[in-house]
Amino acid sequence: MARIAIIPTMKLTTRIKQAIKAWHDRRYGYDELSSFLYALSILLVVLAVLLQSSIPLFASLLLILLNILRAYSKNIKKRTRENDFFLAPFRFIKKLFSRKKAPIQESQDKS
Repeated sequence: MARIAIIPTMKLTTRIKQAIKAWHDRRYGYDELSSFLYALSILLVVLAVLLQSSIPLFASLLLILLNILRAYSKNIKKRTRENDFFLAPFRFIKKLFSRKKAPIQESQDKS
């Protein structure tokens, strides 16, 4: 008896895209803390170039690695707590400077 090869109905690229999307759906992703860490790592690279030192460059690479590990983490609750802890001072400052706006009253004059 001859064996019959099963030909997949989807293209290989479509299957790969779906597999990557399914893998990303279970991950945390990027947030405000991630943006801050990337900005800080860029500043450290600039500092490393200006000082001609490898220490800030190494610190920058560690920050990038940490950021990638945070983004692909499955522990969503822990990453959310980290981001909330990072954003707490900014919320406090925003609250200090925000003014309560009086509700706008519609004019009673309808002609």
